[in-house]
Amino acid sequence: MMRFIPYGPDAWMIEFATEPGEDAFARCHRLIADIEKRPPLGLREWSASYTRILLEFAPGRSPARLWEWILSDAPSENMIKGSQKTIRVKYNGPDLQRVADHAGLSVDEVIELHSARPYLVQFLGFSPGFPYLHGLDPRLATPRLNTPRIKISAGSVAIGGSQTGIYSLASAGGWNIIGQTKTVLFDFNAPLESAFHLAAGDHILFEPI
Repeated sequence: MMRFIPYGPDAWMIEFATEPGEDAFARCHRLIADIEKRPPLGLREWSASYTRILLEFAPGRSPARLWEWILSDAPSENMIKGSQKTIRVKYNGPDLQRVADHAGLSVDEVIELHSARPYLVQFLGFSPGFPYLHGLDPRLATPRLNTPRIKISAGSVAIGGSQTGIYSLASAGGWNIIGQTKTVLFDFNAPLESAFHLAAGDHILFEPI
């Protein structure tokens, strides 16, 4: 059940799920499709997270009963249909042993668990093309580094808390680096419509090499 939470005088927060996952992702993008197709009157901007969407309205234009805008919870014709992609990874990262020690597993077991299941690309963010992936085995959840690294190379496959992702560009970061891929996630020289290798809704599988 969705919750509609007043968020100050000119905004509403819609909570559509209590935890991230495939169902939450689908519900989020049904709502996004509806917002883009028939935005509530007075809407200025919106932003989405794993389980909530914030709607910000022009001053004095926030509706008194936003829930009346929600007509149905049926799948939208504009639902995202992602691709299935494989990303080859050399599991040789400097934090691979740290993840294994935290989980009480061997390095080989970490690699096996990390590459055993498909992951849903929920968002791209942090840097262009960086995928936030849902589906990490809970046994591999590992706290971020106390001191972030100044520079992490593009293509670094990492675990941060209960999430896994891939650094699309060289940048600073505090996630645990467990491997490296040669797959280019963001191409500066390509047209915008083809610059991103992944998109929200895609499913990826890591293949050890």
